[in-house]
Order: sequence, then C-alpha cells, then structure tokens
Amino acid sequence: ITMDSTAYAAFSAYYASFPPGGKTTTLNATAAWNTWGMWRNKQYDIPPIADLAQQVGNETLVLDDPWESSQGSGKPDTVRFPPFYDDLDYIRGKGMQVGLWETVGWVKDPKALGLDTADLILDKARQPCKTSWSFDPEEAANYCLDISSARARTFLEQRTEWIMRNIKPHLLKLDFGYGLPNPDMGVPRNPRYRGERYCFELVRLIANAAKRIDRNVIIVYYGISPLWAPVTDMVSMDDQGDLWYNI
Repeated sequence: ITMDSTAYAAFSAYYASFPPGGKTTTLNATAAWNTWGMWRNKQYDIPPIADLAQQVGNETLVLDDPWESSQGSGKPDTVRFPPFYDDLDYIRGKGMQVGLWETVGWVKDPKALGLDTADLILDKARQPCKTSWSFDPEEAANYCLDISSARARTFLEQRTEWIMRNIKPHLLKLDFGYGLPNPDMGVPRNPRYRGERYCFELVRLIANAAKRIDRNVIIVYYGISPLWAPVTDMVSMDDQGDLWYNI
C-alpha cells in the first residue's frame, strides 16, 4: 500500500494518506469478558460465565459466536441456548451489561434470509464465493454479502435494528472483516467498495444502524487503521486463546 525504508516509515505514510478523523463524541471503554474462550470448548452454559465475569470485575459480558441460529442470521439459537432471554436477564441482574458479537459480511443460509446470488460476492466462474476465518479449504465456510446490493444493505440494517431493539446490547463486537474474499477470489460489483473499503462499508452500515437505535452503543472492531476511527469506539485485541493458551 505504501513503501519506505522501514516498516514504521511505511505505516506513517499510510496513516498520512487518510484525512483527519471527525468524531464529535467519545464513549468510555468498558471492561468486558468475552464468552468465546469457553464457547470454543463448547461450554455454552451462560450463568456460570456471567458469575465469573462479575467476580473479576467486568462491566459487560459479550456473547460471542455462535449465539445465532446460523451464521449471520441475527437471531438467537434457542436450541443451543433454550433460556436465551432468561440468561440476558441473569447477566443484567448481576449488574452487568450485555454485549453481542455480530459478523459483518458472512451468511450461512442466504435463501433463508431472503437473499440470493445477486446479493453475494461471486467468483470468476460467477458462482458465490465461500470463505472462512482461516482461509483453510477444509474449514467450514460461509457466503459473503456484496455490499453493492441494495437488498444486502437493507438486510444488514434491518438485522442490526432487530438486534438493538430485541436484545438491547450495550456493545457490538463486529468481526470477520478479515475473512472476506481476497480480490483475486471475488469483489463487490460496485468498484467503490473494493479493497479495504468493502469491509469498512460493512462496518459503517452496521454501526450507523445500531446508533440510530442507541447512540451510546459501543462499537468494537479489530484494527488500528485510521480509516475505521470514525465508525468504531473500541479496538479489540482479541483471540489470545488462539495462541495455544500460552497467555
């Protein structure tokens, strides 16, 4: 993206390419415990996690992937979590806020969500791309929304609005912008959303939809690029658990 004699100089040139940020309000950070470390081991019982999070002084318990009925649905999996709404009350009853994980561009079952091929990123054979967080072809993969599609944009906004009205999260942790197709796999139909602008527009759309319902909701995302500064409130240094538990 930018070249120089050292990595620091190259990053400096990259950051200098962005216009100054324009945030007019600042939200306080929150001490958050994330369920991912336990849920990756299929320990899905929420109250014990809430107990631990509260005991160690956390203000927010973030319910991570896979709380949804399917990837990208935006509806709770009441088979895996039968008392889902009771568990929300339990978390709040311990004096904590509820946070929620949301994938920015993946959907597992487009048809069930009212979407079709016209709303998805296509590969060179004009077939829908599927990607995973690791890009491992053996990994379970998901379809990717084309942010160029008006129907895909409406779906993302309505999904987020439903989450905000029905689950009322204090924090949204947005994820898997790095798990979208590489440009040699497939790109949005509209060229203005190609490259990192593809992920940014997904995050921007979701963040704006959430803040229309609750302007104080905290938007969390990975990455320190200045591009994301206008649409995020916290940076997540995540997935220490993926370092083989050495931390």
